[in-house]
Amino acid sequence: MLDAKSRIILEREIYVGTLHATTVWTSDNLRKVLDEYAAALIVFHNHPSGDANPSADVSLFTKRLVHAGNLLDVDVLDPLILGINRSVSLKGISAM
Repeated sequence: MLDAKSRIILEREIYVGTLHATTVWTSDNLRKVLDEYAAALIVFHNHPSGDANPSADVSLFTKRLVHAGNLLDVDVLDPLILGINRSVSLKGISAM
């Protein structure tokens, strides 16, 4: 979570999934951001397989998160997927 000058104010783990799946809600991600009066958010997750390519579910979640952030005046600056020796930014697909 970042303040209005893009300085980190808090890092927080939201959810730990299983080896094959996870269910994370948009509200879970934004609730703490609002509690901390953060102006922006960088969100990332890893794929246990090491493959950083986004799935359809990840793409949809990213679009929903960015849209909800826009409604709440919270900038989602860069949604990232971390893989083995590679990361993928979803910033380009996150516009609604």
